[in-house]
Amino acid sequence: MRCLTSLGIRIPLDLRLGCIDVKQKYPVAVKLKEAVSIFTRTCREVDRALARVSGGGDAGAAGAAPATMMTDLSKLIDDYKYDVQQQLLRGVGFRW
Repeated sequence: MRCLTSLGIRIPLDLRLGCIDVKQKYPVAVKLKEAVSIFTRTCREVDRALARVSGGGDAGAAGAAPATMMTDLSKLIDDYKYDVQQQLLRGVGFRW
């Protein structure tokens, strides 16, 4: 926009206001995109780790304890995932 005004081109007010709005919201949108990316990657890694442990775990000396712990851990992780998803859903309604 600066280049256009330096060339003497008049920019409509609604376009100027839109540019100001974008300047304010762009950093937040980038951070949100990074957060969603990290959340997705973390969920994928946790799912892989849980699948590894539940699928190929040792049934040695600590037999039932790891299975119970993994079930509780899965429930805890699911609760956190749900909370994060609810936060993201609240943000979807905003005008970006």
